[in-house]
Amino acid sequence: MRLLGVIWAVILVATIIKAPFALNLTTSTETVVKVEPSLIELGNAAGDPIPIPGTQFTVTVRIYNVTNLYGFDLKFRWNTTCLEYVSHYVHVPRNTYLDGVLWNPILPLADEVNSTAGTYWIAYSSMYPAPSFNGTGTVFTMTFEVANQPYDHETGGPNVDPIDTILDFSSTDLAAEGGDPIPHCVESATIRIWEKLFQISSTISITISLSIINFGENTTIRGGISPSRSANVTLLYKLQGEAVWKNLIVIPTDPEGKWAYTWTPPKAAVYELNATWLGDINTFPASQTGTLTVNKAVPTITINVYPAQVTLGSNVTINGTISLTTPGMNFNITIQYRLQEDVEWTHLAAVQIDTLGQYTHLWRPDKVGIYELRVIWPGDQNTHQAESEHKTVKVEDQPTEMALYIVTGIITVAIMVAVAIYLVKIRKPHK
Repeated sequence: MRLLGVIWAVILVATIIKAPFALNLTTSTETVVKVEPSLIELGNAAGDPIPIPGTQFTVTVRIYNVTNLYGFDLKFRWNTTCLEYVSHYVHVPRNTYLDGVLWNPILPLADEVNSTAGTYWIAYSSMYPAPSFNGTGTVFTMTFEVANQPYDHETGGPNVDPIDTILDFSSTDLAAEGGDPIPHCVESATIRIWEKLFQISSTISITISLSIINFGENTTIRGGISPSRSANVTLLYKLQGEAVWKNLIVIPTDPEGKWAYTWTPPKAAVYELNATWLGDINTFPASQTGTLTVNKAVPTITINVYPAQVTLGSNVTINGTISLTTPGMNFNITIQYRLQEDVEWTHLAAVQIDTLGQYTHLWRPDKVGIYELRVIWPGDQNTHQAESEHKTVKVEDQPTEMALYIVTGIITVAIMVAVAIYLVKIRKPHK
């Protein structure tokens, strides 16, 4: 109050010097000392955290619609639990600051920040021959940083609620030219800081029962969420080196948070597998990655040949199986042959595999000899090449016409001899 008296004295002296025979009394009720903006909202109702430190904002203190202003004394305050003072700028006089208040010459009387107590005292007065100030102007701006964003449970919970802290004044005094007080009203500002959603950390595990398999085989991927709970786990995969994850399946856990999935990979490659849980309102999400190697399969080919001995012009049946599990089995194996004395193999046929992995082919050899037969699979991106065991077929020439006559004659003579012996035996007298 002592300083306020000084202000009024200064203003009174300045006024007497300037106009010794007149005093002006201002009675305007429209004058407002206002903190702007009136509401600043930080955070959101979802409870997302705001950067601390790092979240700053600035407010402006203005005097609106004032008439005959010659000095002011403002004591500003804030809640230091929520806010920290950063800086301020005084906009006095109007000669220097286009949006300021008061005219030169001025007398600075107070410009004191107490960041520990959360207060700011500012007092200025114009001096003769300064004119009085009329209209609207900025007194000062002040920048704050958010010091604390409480968790929802710290204020009782369980919902995320806003915490309102007020920027206002412990006192405001405006003086007219001549020292008379200027009636005015005051409007404070609300800083709304939303609580931070309290979430505990969580983990998710991923285990691959067989981390190295062959194409066509399956493996079981399993894991668990801790703390345990019933939830959905998203299983993702990608080829090693790729950037984009692909959805594999969404798996519900049991009440203990355990989950499992048996997977047959679509091709031979090195896979990265990722298990992700998105978390919930009280728990952070969790993610874990594992690696699965799928090698090329080594197929087994069988071959059967019958009959193993035929005459020239007869058919030979060649059949067997191949142990591949490619869906649809839409591919061919190759049958080759060679005469026993040859080195090089000759292509016989390309035969399509059926859905059970079986094949069959009829072959009519065109040359007498002993043949070796084999089946080969050249391999592809998912399988190694493979070869069956070798089977032999003996192909004999058909008998000539003379040989047929001789054989027929021998058979006829044999029959006649047999009949003669029989007749002699039945006619021989019994003793």
